[in-house]
Amino acid sequence: MAEVVSTRAGGARVVAVEPSDNARWLVALAGLAVVGGLWLRVAGLPGVDLHGPLHQMGIMSPTCGGTRATYLLVRGDLLGAWSWNPLVPLLAVGFVAAVARFVVGCLSGRWLNLHLPRRVWVGALVIGFALLEINQQIQADRLINVIPT
Repeated sequence: MAEVVSTRAGGARVVAVEPSDNARWLVALAGLAVVGGLWLRVAGLPGVDLHGPLHQMGIMSPTCGGTRATYLLVRGDLLGAWSWNPLVPLLAVGFVAAVARFVVGCLSGRWLNLHLPRRVWVGALVIGFALLEINQQIQADRLINVIPT
């Protein structure tokens, strides 16, 4: 039986401590991000242009600047990473939280799980990516002129 930690007005669970993990993919994704970050730390930025045709026309994607931001983040430059793509440091914080959640869950046998309706998390993703797209498009002149090093 689930132990409810927080509820919405209707009494439905939002955050619950439960005996099973309903988001195992989070720690796997965090692991992949760490491997990618370590690769950038060791090998440096790719020497090839990874951009698509829209980038060459001046249309930035929400992930534009992400490789450079990751590279700067693993080298300890948080502000530099934030300036290239704010999504990267935010994801790093989320990955640290996911690993902490995983460790606590493994040790205690109790997992902190979120129960949000699909429309809530899809809406949050759409709004977040729209804001990120606006931010990246504002920086289009800076992002389009990056030469791989």
